[in-house]
Amino acid sequence: MTNTQNGALPPAGWYPDPNDPSMWRWWDGMVWTEHFAPRQAQPPTPDPQAQTAVVATRAQDTLSVFKPAKGRPWKRQQVEIPSLADVVSQLQVSDLGHPLDEQIEVAGETYYVKGIKRVFMEHSMPITARGNTLEEVQCAVVPERWNPHDPNAVAVMIGMHHVGHIPADLACDYSPPLLTLAARGYLAAGVARVWAKDEGGMVRARVTVCLPEAHVL
Repeated sequence: MTNTQNGALPPAGWYPDPNDPSMWRWWDGMVWTEHFAPRQAQPPTPDPQAQTAVVATRAQDTLSVFKPAKGRPWKRQQVEIPSLADVVSQLQVSDLGHPLDEQIEVAGETYYVKGIKRVFMEHSMPITARGNTLEEVQCAVVPERWNPHDPNAVAVMIGMHHVGHIPADLACDYSPPLLTLAARGYLAAGVARVWAKDEGGMVRARVTVCLPEAHVL
């Protein structure tokens, strides 16, 4: 975004995305945000949350954000990092009508055993020493832009429970279209197969999801 003739930055608003001329992108008055809209129609009424630029730095459980304040050029404030359950509860999980042609082995289940146990409990299925499997369970994929390890991270949620992540090599393809969907109020849905086995008090799990291909989202 270039400066105006008097040297000031352009005001907050929807402008053509410099990386994709087919899309509008929200400029918050200081930086580009991750809020997009197609240019076939007029830009939507701006979401108030889109007017704050989120800087991906983590300080305990908060993100650093900057926005205009009276009497000062900029004021640093703190906001809470949203929980994944909050995101799922606030957005609409939708299958979007796309075929589920991408089968993905989820990564990191070991770190989310508590969530997997809760999924089995909610489906009234025990985790046994022989192993049990939940089939055709609806899941949602959430672009986790605030993730301190990878801003392209995509979390896999079953209900309100985090069960793993899309592998990093695929997440970089899924994150941009999922962020665009989230800005419109949607999360992409898929189906999951969840296997878990109790090995002497230690639970081993495997999650496989079927999703639309990234390029059709």
